[in-house]
Amino acid sequence: MSVKTLVVKVSELIKPIVEAMGYSLWGCELVNNPGCSVLRVYIDSDNGIKLQDCQKVSNQVNGVLSVENVIKGNYYLEVSSPGVDRYLFNEEQYQRFINSEVKIRLSLPLNGKRNYIGKIVGVSSGNIDLVTDENNKVTISINQIEKARVIPQF
Repeated sequence: MSVKTLVVKVSELIKPIVEAMGYSLWGCELVNNPGCSVLRVYIDSDNGIKLQDCQKVSNQVNGVLSVENVIKGNYYLEVSSPGVDRYLFNEEQYQRFINSEVKIRLSLPLNGKRNYIGKIVGVSSGNIDLVTDENNKVTISINQIEKARVIPQF
């Protein structure tokens, strides 16, 4: 099973649990490391996220993942807030951050580049329109994005 498929499966499994606890599941990522992988679960709430929230969700999610045995081998579970430099995981989140600066890494090169920095100016039909630092407009399929992170503006 691919990492992406596994992350989708884990997300579908834990989303109802996280929501039943009063939080929203912002996203998940799995980083395979030799000996012990890391599963990161990002939760959000209108009231913000405190350490106690992460601990409560971690206990519940850990229990479910242990019973379901979805992730084979050793892994470490991290539960946290998405933070101000949050990763973006789906079209709804990209839509929410229109006019924000983002840093994007693609799974395959587009126009000879895998890394883009720019402002999201539009989102539709599984694509984002990005105006880069060089003032070029590029359309990127969300499916081709390996990682996207909001660049906080202070």
